[in-house]
Amino acid sequence: MKHIKDFRILGFLVIALINMIQTTTQAKIEPQEEESKDVKSCLFECMACRELWGAIYDGHACASGCFLTQGASIDQDCRLGANMPKRYAEIKSTDQCKKQCELCSMKFTSHKYDRNKCLDTCSLTNGKSRDASCSKYLTLYKVLGASNKV
Repeated sequence: MKHIKDFRILGFLVIALINMIQTTTQAKIEPQEEESKDVKSCLFECMACRELWGAIYDGHACASGCFLTQGASIDQDCRLGANMPKRYAEIKSTDQCKKQCELCSMKFTSHKYDRNKCLDTCSLTNGKSRDASCSKYLTLYKVLGASNKV
């Protein structure tokens, strides 16, 4: 009986070994072709432009161009995949918003105006959340003129 158990174990191990060999030979991974130096440089520029300009820059279109032209469409100035007028308009709007924050903080020196929160909001919204009335970031009890603390 002991020999029969040994043969069963040996048979099981042989079958497992054959299955493992078949699995590894069927799942061969084909080596991918290395991209050229020009394509890599082009892709690096796409990545740098995307990091610089964020969602305004179309990184996918830039990368596709790199592959299609074998790197000849390199965008060193970050102009090919971006809407330049929109980009400059957002920068200008953010700067104007920040200037408004500075004016509000100077105007309400006796009140508590949260200048830093205002500046952060300008940056996060690309200048769309402008505090033109200087009331958005004032502390409520100072604005209402309450003299006693609650």
